[in-house]
Amino acid sequence: MDTLSNVSVEDLAEPLTYPVEAHTSREYAKAEADRLWSKVWQHAGRVEDIPNVGDYLTYDIGEDSFLIVRAAPDKIRAFYNVCSHRGRQLVETPRGDHSARGQKRGFVCGFHA
Repeated sequence: MDTLSNVSVEDLAEPLTYPVEAHTSREYAKAEADRLWSKVWQHAGRVEDIPNVGDYLTYDIGEDSFLIVRAAPDKIRAFYNVCSHRGRQLVETPRGDHSARGQKRGFVCGFHA
């Protein structure tokens, strides 16, 4: 990733290629998460995805999971998708799915019930 940190606009006039490590290296992925994903806007979903109060969706990026909820007709709130006591996810994303979606009146940790 260090080789890409000094790329200028002029350098982008030609196609940019990434080294194999960009797709296989854990260190590269960690550096990308630290230097890129935490500093740019993320698209978790659309307002149409949660039209009714209580509708929710999850959004996972890197090691973080977020819970986006329609809290009122005119209010959408986002939280870390985690119990603050044990760190357990409040809503699990099914394996292979991009996000979980549903409708709930409240979220309760499975450990604490």
